[in-house]
Amino acid sequence: MDSIKLYFMFIKARLMERLEYKTNFMIYIVPSVLKHIIEIIVLWFLMIAIVEINGWTFAELLLLNGVASLVFSSLFLFAGGIRNVQKYIETGDFDIILTRPVNPLIQVVTSDFWIDEIGGFIISVIKILLALALLDVQLSLPIIFSFILLIICGFITIFSLILIIATIAFWTVKSESLLRATIEMSTFAKYPLEIYSSNLIFLLTFVLPFGFASYYPSEVILEKGILREFVFLGPILSFIFFILSYSFWNLGIKHYTSTGS
Repeated sequence: MDSIKLYFMFIKARLMERLEYKTNFMIYIVPSVLKHIIEIIVLWFLMIAIVEINGWTFAELLLLNGVASLVFSSLFLFAGGIRNVQKYIETGDFDIILTRPVNPLIQVVTSDFWIDEIGGFIISVIKILLALALLDVQLSLPIIFSFILLIICGFITIFSLILIIATIAFWTVKSESLLRATIEMSTFAKYPLEIYSSNLIFLLTFVLPFGFASYYPSEVILEKGILREFVFLGPILSFIFFILSYSFWNLGIKHYTSTGS
């Protein structure tokens, strides 16, 4: 419980730090919001031209897009510092992290707060609400609860994946390129899995589980698709992924030797 309290204290401190400079705050937020609005407009014009993608309408794709954006915006808002692992190892600053009486992972993930993703987070929620309005679906409390739970599980799963890749830096020192490439692959999460080959579906479900960042949570609402039986694997997979990634992280710490000067 103390670790959780510290985590939220550090996140709050980072947010307050960023909000001190109101002009910078707006400079970061506006482009992020515009990027997401343009994404919606592009999707709209695309769907005007082709009507549907493999049976998926504009509203359904918008829901998928909104959930994916929400998971990744949340990742960079609440665990953005995970991308700093390579920097800390290269400079030797990880030594300082290890001397503090606070869980090293909490220190790392709260070391950066991507304030521009506040705009992305808000627009992602708007995308989801707009999609639900266009779909005119009947939402019961169990469906809403399951939807939110699976989004949280998607966040944990993707965080765990990024943590595993960032941890590789304890052996190679360099991991940023691989991390960046993995994050770029998140584009796959914005489209329905059934448009991909069976091999790629397997990859996006069990190896690089981007499907759990958007497709499977959306299935709770849409009740369509070819892989509905995997929907409720989300909580199990997120738990397994987090345990594996955290164990790998601790193994990396044991392997760590200072490279700073």
